[in-house]
Amino acid sequence: MTERKDNIENTQIPEIEETDEEKKLTIGELKKINFLWALNNLRGKSFYNKSTNKEISISRDGLGEWKTKTRSKEQVISIKILGQLLENAILKNRKQHIPVDSNIIEVLYFWQDCKVNEKMYTVVITVKVIKSEKRYKYYHHYLDDYKLNPKI
Repeated sequence: MTERKDNIENTQIPEIEETDEEKKLTIGELKKINFLWALNNLRGKSFYNKSTNKEISISRDGLGEWKTKTRSKEQVISIKILGQLLENAILKNRKQHIPVDSNIIEVLYFWQDCKVNEKMYTVVITVKVIKSEKRYKYYHHYLDDYKLNPKI
């Protein structure tokens, strides 16, 4: 167990920066382009999470939730490192789904540090454990100001 934890903690922090072309776009334009990118490059894929030893799948639903709730440029471009985030994030909390849903076993919250546009953030990733499909499904992620204990 210690060896796995050390490997997770020693993982390089994912980082990304806006390109010069992206800097010229409005947040709406950037969101549209990155949503289409995510649909083409992430939808239907699964990423093996080192903390849980489980595959976390990405669906159209999760990407749609991300698109709906995303408000900042940093949040928008963070979608391009979602695979790395899912692989390296550490499980921090488990809760029941509210309202109770018979098809959702529980909701998991993961944390992963990252750097976007040279600023450190703690990413909080929400994953739902789906009963009928017996899988971990990405639901959403957001960037929180970097601190030792982000809120979930």
